[in-house]
Amino acid sequence: MIEARDLWKSFGRKEVLKEVTLSVGKEVHALVGPNGSGKSTLIKCILGLLKPNRGEVKLFNERPEVGRKRVGYVGEKLGLRESSALLVELEVYCELKGCNWDEVKEVVDAWGLRPYLKERVRDLSTGTKQRAAIARSLLGKPEALIWDEALNGLDPEWRSYALDFMKEFSKRGPVLYSSHVLEELEEVADKVTMIENGKVILSGPLWELLYGDPVELFVLSPKGRIREVIRKDEIIDRLTRINDFSIIRIGKSLRKVYEEVRA
Repeated sequence: MIEARDLWKSFGRKEVLKEVTLSVGKEVHALVGPNGSGKSTLIKCILGLLKPNRGEVKLFNERPEVGRKRVGYVGEKLGLRESSALLVELEVYCELKGCNWDEVKEVVDAWGLRPYLKERVRDLSTGTKQRAAIARSLLGKPEALIWDEALNGLDPEWRSYALDFMKEFSKRGPVLYSSHVLEELEEVADKVTMIENGKVILSGPLWELLYGDPVELFVLSPKGRIREVIRKDEIIDRLTRINDFSIIRIGKSLRKVYEEVRA
């Protein structure tokens, strides 16, 4: 279980987290919001990498400095040493986690990294580096995953694979995944917490937030004219195919708020 209660965090006079509360069980819990909204700061506070000014964090009912040993983490900065060969990077992390070589081989094969083991990290493509960071986070058999924008740079095939992996992992442990790509979260998230300017503005089951009341969407053209009205029974099939139009929802749904925040 991942728990954060009433977290506040400031850098100087700037408040970057304000009374944030979050609880993640055996589910994929998406942390969504525009860049700079406080997602990464919240994740670092949860892991004990930053100390909040106020509030409490528990990882598996332990202090974050202790509980994070049971978490597989991918940060916004991958933390891979550019001058190291990929194999060396994985071996070093394996030693730190106390795992065996069989685990390294398992994640290397699962994430398609075997052809790149002798290459230096700096020579790898963005997508391969991302897969390497994901694979590294799985060493030591973590009981929870905290992935901060971990799918950035993945090609569609590996992105789909990673989404499926998160969903499968959530059957046995918590998954906290941050992104600013709403469509990505629709594929995998059970629950969503949305942050704007360091404050939680929406939180709850994904389906309820996306497709709960009201029953209509008004789609506006770029000039502000109502182009069409989509009834609730059409939303699922058509919502992701609307391009170049503003989506205006009557009521406080996730997509409406997300469009407002992103504008």
